[in-house]
Amino acid sequence: MRPGTAQTVRGTLLDTESSVPVAEALVLLVTERGDTVARTISDALGAFALSAPYAGEYYVLASTLGYRTLREGVFELGAGVEVTVEVRLEPEPISIAGIEVSRSGVAEPPLVRNGFFDRLNQGNGYFFTPVDLERTSAVRITELLGRVPFLAVVNAYPTDRVLVREGGKMCAPSILMDGVLASQIQGRRGSPNQISGSEGDLEALVSLKDVEAVEVYRGGREIPGQFAGMIRAECGLIVIWTKRR
Repeated sequence: MRPGTAQTVRGTLLDTESSVPVAEALVLLVTERGDTVARTISDALGAFALSAPYAGEYYVLASTLGYRTLREGVFELGAGVEVTVEVRLEPEPISIAGIEVSRSGVAEPPLVRNGFFDRLNQGNGYFFTPVDLERTSAVRITELLGRVPFLAVVNAYPTDRVLVREGGKMCAPSILMDGVLASQIQGRRGSPNQISGSEGDLEALVSLKDVEAVEVYRGGREIPGQFAGMIRAECGLIVIWTKRR
């Protein structure tokens, strides 16, 4: 649970036979359990750089047309550590007739597609990563959010409320789940008094066991632009990403 410090793998992709740089290859940084945390495309010199959001053990996966997909590693990245590698790809003949080939064949996990790890690496807000949630002792979403320094969990009937502390005052943050306002989710479920878009019953909204990652922003300029147009920014924002999307 952190804004993370950068742990980086820098390297160069080369052809095993000719030592020519391999440009425009998809390069992924993947945890040992298979979660992709960063992606990039190698440049004209075959160079790439991938930053991990938290310390740990990772491997590099490189894939492009005309070469065998390669997994390199494991690399142990401590906090703030930078590793430099040279990755050599083995050419693989391909048949063109009757097939359709796409460089996007390596699927991106949702947290990469939705920009979660990019936002974490920018250093704004407070984050619970999949690793944090795997290790947490919290059993409820409100218990987890109560550990954020600028949030307060207030006991209120019929359910606890999560509020943002700001300038000696407290106000209710907006809530997005999988990119959708909580009020819109409430409307789909047909329970008009259960959940609102800015406070409401988080326990009714989602069970902690179904949560994959969480972002919390205090408000104002801290809130990423992609979310700012959807909410009232003055009271902050809680973004919940679930495993079931």
